[in-house]
Amino acid sequence: MLTNEIIVSLIKDLLVVAVVPAILVYVFSNYKEFKKQNEERLSVLNALRAELSSLDMLICSREEQFLKCASEGFNSTYYPYIAITLNYFSVFDNLSSKFGLINNQDAIEQIIKCYSEVKGLFDDVKNLEYYAKMIVNPRCLANVNQSQNDALINNYHLNLEGIVNVQLPKAKILIKQSVQCIDKEKNKIESKNTVFGFLFG
Repeated sequence: MLTNEIIVSLIKDLLVVAVVPAILVYVFSNYKEFKKQNEERLSVLNALRAELSSLDMLICSREEQFLKCASEGFNSTYYPYIAITLNYFSVFDNLSSKFGLINNQDAIEQIIKCYSEVKGLFDDVKNLEYYAKMIVNPRCLANVNQSQNDALINNYHLNLEGIVNVQLPKAKILIKQSVQCIDKEKNKIESKNTVFGFLFG
């Protein structure tokens, strides 16, 4: 009888010794995966935030020229534009497949909406560049009569008005909102990126 109790007790002890480490290994493995996923989420958000901040600085650096030219209207003697020579959206393009890591659908929609608006702005700035180059390029002017030149100048100013009055303010607001949204999401991830957050979050 005593031997049976000892055997049962021994079996229980062995089970505890065998099961507890297995559970700890399982929990630790899941915790490492949890941390890794959060680090990847933060990496995606940090990269998007950096690109949006760069776009905002680029827009703000040219905004004064655009506003000055728009205020002068047809009396303007120069035709400013941002030369679009690079892909300013490479981070967004490369990371869009990882948006599923962000567990906030509103944040994803805000970021996509912002990028769509800024891309539209840059497309119109490319048109502005085309008109500006046609107006000031002596070789082009040689093949253009006065009414065609007036049409180019008119198109430049109409495009510029749309950019200054609608697209620039809207893009700046959306960038600001997106950066705030990203910061909020980052703070949420960082606050839960702990053992406590893993176990109870």
